[in-house]
Amino acid sequence: INCSNLSNIKVEEDNNNYCSKLGVLFSKDMKTIICYPPFKKTSTYFIPQGIKSINTHTFFNNKFIKYIIVPKSVEYISENAFVNCKSLNQIVIPENVTEIHPRAFNICPRLTIRCYKNSIAEDYCKKYLIPCEYLSN
Repeated sequence: INCSNLSNIKVEEDNNNYCSKLGVLFSKDMKTIICYPPFKKTSTYFIPQGIKSINTHTFFNNKFIKYIIVPKSVEYISENAFVNCKSLNQIVIPENVTEIHPRAFNICPRLTIRCYKNSIAEDYCKKYLIPCEYLSN
């Protein structure tokens, strides 16, 4: 969790539990994104379709990421998933997300959540006073 200079994760092909795609760590079944390295210097990231959950501390301390697209397959965003992402400007959260942990976006001072009206993400924005922009259907 405190590997602040980590920029890339590689996993052997025959690993039974994990895999990596473009330097990002996932569960072997590609249902959970586990770690987006804190020193990965990309500004935009599209979480792959098929991912069901964003793990605890997945994007922890990344100072480069500015824009994230969450696919329709994601249902759950875990505690501290995006904690201390001080450059994160926007995240697009689809209406399929059924739960966002109350501390999912701690210390994200520039964040605006883009979401649909009457969604869990809209409720989250209202409850935790995070700026919200609406997506159109």
